[in-house]
Amino acid sequence: MGLKRDNHFLSRMYLNAWKNENGKVNVSELLVPSENVPYWKEKYISSVCRYDSMFVRLKNGVEVDDIEDWFNTKYETPAKLALEHVINDERISIDEWHCLIDFLACHIVRSPAFIIKILDLAKKDCVPIFEEKCEEISSISTDEFIKTINNQKSEVTNDLFPIKITDVGKCDNDNELFKIETIFGKQFYLWIMMHMLKNTSKVLHNHKWGIITVDDEVTLPTSDDPVICLNYNNQNEYDFGGGWGKKNCNILFPISPKKILYTQVGVKVNPRWNADYKTSVMFKKMIVEHSFRKVISNYEDDEIKFLKPRFVDDLEFKRELQMWKDFQENYIKKEIEYIK
Repeated sequence: MGLKRDNHFLSRMYLNAWKNENGKVNVSELLVPSENVPYWKEKYISSVCRYDSMFVRLKNGVEVDDIEDWFNTKYETPAKLALEHVINDERISIDEWHCLIDFLACHIVRSPAFIIKILDLAKKDCVPIFEEKCEEISSISTDEFIKTINNQKSEVTNDLFPIKITDVGKCDNDNELFKIETIFGKQFYLWIMMHMLKNTSKVLHNHKWGIITVDDEVTLPTSDDPVICLNYNNQNEYDFGGGWGKKNCNILFPISPKKILYTQVGVKVNPRWNADYKTSVMFKKMIVEHSFRKVISNYEDDEIKFLKPRFVDDLEFKRELQMWKDFQENYIKKEIEYIK
């Protein structure tokens, strides 16, 4: 069986909640090359929110698709029944709550918006991360260090962290000089993503979670960046710079056109509550505003173009297409020597 290169950053199972009567979803692209591009286009879920080889990685010089399998077995399949129960207003177990929270975390770190943000942050503030890795390496024995040089990695460096160690030679009779390098690209992103899901996301399970049902007259879309970490003062004063463990941060994740998984950090929220019309409209507005390049709905919603106008720029459209193509091509061509 061949590699699974058709990698989706939004779970296809997740998008099923927005399927219309034709078994498709309506997609609005927010960056387009021309005004002639229709505002809405009906698409099969299999063609939505995907990039070629996005999570395919190198291991021992060979491409593997183990991360895509991990997403499926660890996050998507366990959440399937819980999502169905919530959408159908049925009770869910404690284990199903945990599956929903993990499913939310997975969709934070898989989005293109997150990838761009994390790589930009790494380039600006990479020193503490790299110093930590160098400290780990310097604390191991000489024999282990020589093994690390020979293999380019050891258990202490983690087989995802991109690092290259070169023996430069003796600098005096007692000391040897080594050069340690890293590179900020796809491999670094994959390391950050796995680290956050296996470690940082545990904080999300400390919060009290609930389900919001929106007003009957409001239908929610979703987007290619669906999890919102919200700092909220009032309906005119809020931002999306909240943190997973930041006191009073609101975390919102639309899971159907009528349901939102939510928490407020440090607050015991109502496990089920119905939002009034005004609040429901505000949630819809936030979902659209927080989108990156796509809004997805179960119908052609004319209101959305007023909530977030699309950006028409042929050069930027082509630049971004090339950027995601380079995300994989540069990984193969430039990052291979930093990967075990």
